[in-house]
Amino acid sequence: MTDRTQSSPVYMYNVYVNDVHVGEMTRMEYIRLKSSVKTDPRIWVSQMLNVFKVLYRAFSSACLAVPIILFWLSVLVFCIDPESITLIFSEMAVRPHEETGGTLLQVLITIAFLHIGSNCMFGTTFGFINHFEQERNRLLRRYFSVPYEGTVSLVSYSVTSTQANTAD
Repeated sequence: MTDRTQSSPVYMYNVYVNDVHVGEMTRMEYIRLKSSVKTDPRIWVSQMLNVFKVLYRAFSSACLAVPIILFWLSVLVFCIDPESITLIFSEMAVRPHEETGGTLLQVLITIAFLHIGSNCMFGTTFGFINHFEQERNRLLRRYFSVPYEGTVSLVSYSVTSTQANTAD
């Protein structure tokens, strides 16, 4: 039998700010930094307020866009088949008001969700800010004494404990 020494890997991170290498940190240091961000109640409150602002902006955008979309859809239907508009209005006159109102409300809600979904799909964030990521980046810049703002990226790699000991 051969005697092998088992060396457990140590995970490290190369930290870059604006694609410039600013230093290295161990996985445990990074986990400690991340847990301090996630346990800060101020960040949770600011993130929840931001989520409410995003919902308000999305709702107000939909309230503005739905009438415009309905107008242009009705113009399009009128251009394609002018008689269909009179058919739609005659059907609405025959049906009970509760059924007509429910159908119109479903159409309005569907158009609002389609508007918000298409805006999100094409990159509109409605002002969403990830406060957890901002605070993590701020703490990383402070940890490495980097005075300038920028894009912070981490690249992980593993080092066996024997390699880590020989590097010291």
